[in-house]
Amino acid sequence: MGTAVRSIFGGFGAAVLIAGSLGPPGSALAADCGGAVPCQCGDRVVADATLTGDLNSCPGVGLRVVSGNLDCGDHQVSGNSESNGLAGIWLDNATGLTVENCRVRNFEDGILVDGGSGNTLADNVAFNNRHGVWVGSGATGTVIDRNEVRDNSDEGVHLGSGSTLAVVTNNNLHHNEGENLYLLNSSDNSIADNVMDQSKSAAIFVKHSSNNTFTNNQVLKRTIGLRGDSHGNVFIGTVMASGGFIMQALEEPDNVWTYPYGQTVTGGEIDASTCFEFVGSYDNTVTDVAVDSCEHYDELEYGDLVPYGNSVSVLDESPEDEGHGSGGGAGGSGGRGKVKFNKKKPDLDHLRVSYFFNVAGEILPGSEDITIQLSDPDSVVYQAEMPSGTIEQKSTGNFKYKDKTSLLIKGLREVKLRRYVGTLWRLDIKARTELITADQGDITLSWTIGDDDFEATDVWTQTNKGWRLKN
Repeated sequence: MGTAVRSIFGGFGAAVLIAGSLGPPGSALAADCGGAVPCQCGDRVVADATLTGDLNSCPGVGLRVVSGNLDCGDHQVSGNSESNGLAGIWLDNATGLTVENCRVRNFEDGILVDGGSGNTLADNVAFNNRHGVWVGSGATGTVIDRNEVRDNSDEGVHLGSGSTLAVVTNNNLHHNEGENLYLLNSSDNSIADNVMDQSKSAAIFVKHSSNNTFTNNQVLKRTIGLRGDSHGNVFIGTVMASGGFIMQALEEPDNVWTYPYGQTVTGGEIDASTCFEFVGSYDNTVTDVAVDSCEHYDELEYGDLVPYGNSVSVLDESPEDEGHGSGGGAGGSGGRGKVKFNKKKPDLDHLRVSYFFNVAGEILPGSEDITIQLSDPDSVVYQAEMPSGTIEQKSTGNFKYKDKTSLLIKGLREVKLRRYVGTLWRLDIKARTELITADQGDITLSWTIGDDDFEATDVWTQTNKGWRLKN
């Protein structure tokens, strides 16, 4: 059997494997498992298999999935120091198989889809690998659904090497050292309803990849980058907190340049310094994107190409305050805020704070009591209670309370609650009141909407005028 095996031998060349004889380097020959035969490290899954315990410190490949479904039952498959360059779970030219409920760590590739078609990865956790999930060798129709891919030393999910028609949905991709999602030479994929947070590079990186559709993804604190010969990609309803789009030309060997073109971005919202950057990129279209205090777009010559034909039409919704943030789960994280002391009039100390947050179900701010509390480890710095009906609904998913006198609710000048895509909301608060008890950097903002409680704790930076949070 000839196949392109990137991970197993640490390169990209073709490897000729003798059927029935592959085992990890230095190990005994791999055995078949599945059905009534339990699986051990290095085995080939040839019939449906369910793990009944962890497979730890596998010296080579964790499991090679050939012709049976694998359910890890929330057990772990982990590598050791000899597993560098190897895959935790390797779907080897498989067709129509499912890998689910697996925790995979300490491999080159947590889960490797090497060719094949119609395979599904669902409800897995891939972490502390080099790459969380790697799809390549022309794999088609791979479904990646409801996985958590985090804390990998390079990419979270990689779609490459001619892979097509993948469906990547409802995943949580976060804190990967490279990109949370990387498309390289991959086309006609659907990327929808994912949350991507705090990669060290771009949240989504699209290189030499075309005709992919990205729908209703939440991107927190990083950019979306398109490079080289990427064209025809469509972004619908993308919500970006603290990051924008960068479309940039790329120099190939022998001084050959390739240029991204023909992308479409529509709907959604962006909070960034510059929302769209066209760097040697042309004929891209942006419509109906709500922007928040950003330079709408910038065009720069690159690779001897002066950008042309780019059309940008946005909905400018710049807030009055300067607070923005990002977060998720049962509260917000990575917010922005300011506590500014007024030495002459302490009762007019100044608070501005903002967080994005996710809700598990529905909240009804206009018809529920709302409580807001700011505290440090020793005291409650400020608290405001808003009875049901206090905050006014301005439009669908958009609520606002405003009182410039700060008298109706002591100290409270403004509260805004706005729904973005899906479960993502943003809370903005302004207050003028005495805040002098805020004397420690560990500051918690908690808020309750009806029966739903939210909380965000951050380490704020002390300034000569108070405290500041800027993540």
